[in-house]
Amino acid sequence: MNVNRYVELIKMCGCPCLACKDLIQKINTKLIEELLKLEEYLQKEVIINSGRRCEAENARVGGYVFSPHIYGKAVDITVKGIDLIELALICEKFAFLRIGIYPNHIHLDMVTPNPSHFWYVRKYGEAPIYSGSIKNLNEFLKKLKI
Repeated sequence: MNVNRYVELIKMCGCPCLACKDLIQKINTKLIEELLKLEEYLQKEVIINSGRRCEAENARVGGYVFSPHIYGKAVDITVKGIDLIELALICEKFAFLRIGIYPNHIHLDMVTPNPSHFWYVRKYGEAPIYSGSIKNLNEFLKKLKI
């Protein structure tokens, strides 16, 4: 394991607001380990768009009230040169418990699936489409005709 990159990812996953900037923030270690494995697999750096968020920052960005981001159990990512659908399908090979596909990022978290393992948001402001009992991302995407 690349310890330096591990530390970098933890820092990148911290809440960006001024109130939290200098605080030691708890980030789920399994989440960071899986991100490292993903980077190793891709041979590319994962870009963290959003990691842990305090409740105030979560509200500011319009996050779900009980978002796993608040607890340091979620990240929103992109990877340069990789389409979001392709990235989501790759992420399914790892131990992330839930995967959400948004217009400009992939949400990954370490929370027991409820209401489903996967969801898709076609456009910001629209409700997510959940996979329900479907446990395979490719099947879910086929059902959505994506």
